[in-house]
Amino acid sequence: IQNNHAIGGNAQYAGMAVGGGFLWDRTTVILDRVRVIGNTGKGGNGTTERGSAVGGGIHAMRSSGSTTISILNSIIADNSLEFGGGTGYAIFGAGAGIFIEGYPADIVHTTFSGNQLSPEPEMYYGAAITIKSMATPSVVNLTHSIVANHVDNNPTGVQSALVAWSGNTFNMTRNLIAGNSHDTNIDNKPAVTGC
Repeated sequence: IQNNHAIGGNAQYAGMAVGGGFLWDRTTVILDRVRVIGNTGKGGNGTTERGSAVGGGIHAMRSSGSTTISILNSIIADNSLEFGGGTGYAIFGAGAGIFIEGYPADIVHTTFSGNQLSPEPEMYYGAAITIKSMATPSVVNLTHSIVANHVDNNPTGVQSALVAWSGNTFNMTRNLIAGNSHDTNIDNKPAVTGC
């Protein structure tokens, strides 16, 4: 899955871009030996509010049900997120590699590398992976994987490679986490309460 683009619509309150490579909702997914590389999520252009973007490579949301995600032996790299153009505030940008809402996920023997959030003040939630609640919290088991080379280019805040919203959980076992400007938001950088 390579070089795809999700682009939000242009309007006064511009549309959000979700899932540059994949978009899942309430679906059990098993990816094995898949490359998700060079995909982009770009919000729409707006006059009052610029379009937001989530899930440059993958956006997975589960609003109900008991579906799960398994990602095995895969590469999620060089995906990116950017806000739309125009004037006004852009609300939200998260998960250049993958954005997970309300799913339990097992990610094993997978490499996250060089995923990029655009250099804008509101864009700092998880260059590699962001997890957030929807109807239920997200619980992600990250095992024997690599999270590397996610560079913080935010002019006013801290972009972490891995971001968990309050009430969500990363269980991490024997991973290599290296070359990131900031590895996780365990120190509340970026802060995620109240969102």
